Amino acid sequence: MVECDGLGLRPPVRVKTVGVARNCGPVTAMHWVSVLRSDTHGRLYTGVTSDMKRRLAEHNAGKTPSLRNRRPLRLVYFEIHDSKSQAWDRERYFKTAEGGALKQSLVERAEAQARDKMNEEGWQSG
Repeated sequence: MVECDGLGLRPPVRVKTVGVARNCGPVTAMHWVSVLRSDTHGRLYTGVTSDMKRRLAEHNAGKTPSLRNRRPLRLVYFEIHDSKSQAWDRERYFKTAEGGALKQSLVERAEAQARDKMNEEGWQSG
């Protein structure tokens, strides 16, 4: 697990990396499987990108028609893979019944860790 604050997440969220662990700054040679949560609907959305910071900004700017009405979106979990095919395979798995249950569990764990971190650092909720 690594802490990632390179995406402007507050507080830093602990995430799982797959393959070679790297810092969370601009990572353009790696492929990210992201799980976003809609603050409007509460639903989770899974995708793949090579530039997480840019992609999240595009989603929240309304540049993705399918997610435009679900903004704002928060990054709640991600994995970094060495190849695009590994990332796509993981995304497809997360969209199966079995993988969806695992994805939900991973997101719940990451969100609990973020809440714990916020409490440790004296952040106020709401």
